[in-house]
Amino acid sequence: SVAQNLTIGPVGALFSAARGGRAMSLGVSGDLAVAAGGRIDLTGRGHDPGQGPGASVSHNRGDNSTGGAGHGGPGGLALGGDALLDFRGGPAYDSLDNPVLPGSGGGNTSLDCGFGGGALLAQVTGTLTLNGRIVADGTSGRVFAQTGGGSGGTINIRAGSILGSGAMSARGGD
Repeated sequence: SVAQNLTIGPVGALFSAARGGRAMSLGVSGDLAVAAGGRIDLTGRGHDPGQGPGASVSHNRGDNSTGGAGHGGPGGLALGGDALLDFRGGPAYDSLDNPVLPGSGGGNTSLDCGFGGGALLAQVTGTLTLNGRIVADGTSGRVFAQTGGGSGGTINIRAGSILGSGAMSARGGD
């Protein structure tokens, strides 16, 4: 939590130390500004590979071919996968209108698989001026291993008003 105003400058970044099932909570009793070039970055700060409520289904074929993790929707099929076999992605979970959970890890517990995106829960009493980026993306699995990507995380912001030309993303990894 921040007592009053918070400004993230043009080359500044705020990273989350939270991992796994924990969210980054940010309370600002004044204004929050993220300048162009600045960012709040929770990329890959969600669940580890193969972990979390949307983790993809593992199989016992002896290789790493696994689907992607789910979050707001189901995860994707593994490369060359078949929905009738154990190549499907993980299930959807969390609330669509008030999400609070981080993204799940893709694939199995191999580090070749993707990490889920983190979760940002922010309360800004004043104005959020976003000209930079807020990112909670999942990371991609390694292509050579045909492993699943992590699901995108959560960006849940309550603010008095939101201005600016910046961007927010919570995309899943490939």
